[in-house]
Amino acid sequence: QTLTIKGTEGLTQFQINYIQSLAYVDKQVGLLIDKLKAAGLYDNTILALYGDHRAFMSNQNDTGFAKFRGLDSFDQRSFFTDGENVPLIVHVPGSPVVAIDTTPAGHLDFAPTILGLLGITTPRTMLGQDLLSPRQPVAIQRNSAGSIEIVETPDVLYTNPGDDNFASGKCYSATTKQQIDLQVCKVVYDQQSAL
Repeated sequence: QTLTIKGTEGLTQFQINYIQSLAYVDKQVGLLIDKLKAAGLYDNTILALYGDHRAFMSNQNDTGFAKFRGLDSFDQRSFFTDGENVPLIVHVPGSPVVAIDTTPAGHLDFAPTILGLLGITTPRTMLGQDLLSPRQPVAIQRNSAGSIEIVETPDVLYTNPGDDNFASGKCYSATTKQQIDLQVCKVVYDQQSAL
């Protein structure tokens, strides 16, 4: 069944197909949950689903996709925050926790989180952190050369063109999304650069 999508002016056929695929996956997840419940397995199953970012369907100059997202255009900050954030949905049987947590994290945190739910200690050699345990949350994006482009914490968002020069970047308040003094981001940039 095809989803009727409104406001597709300026979108490529690839983008429209991708949006269609999201609707398809949503329907299939619903069917999976229904089958788990019908088989009596839902209440004994940790179900973890996570998404992917925009899958190379857009770039900062893509005004058509920006308008579809409700923006006039993308800048580096909005392109990251509106496109790189992905869902992680976890159903834990018997858990009273129902919450939305917007703490910065990355795909590397998925495995340690699932291991933690299973009561298994995360190996020291595994990257990432258990999102359900106390932590210093940070999400980072590097380019193919390993240079920092984005660092996000609950307090700040640092963006950089990826030139390994801290001074080329911009620093934003994570809560207000307003640009702030660049030096506020220096400590987190230095911490992530040392990794």
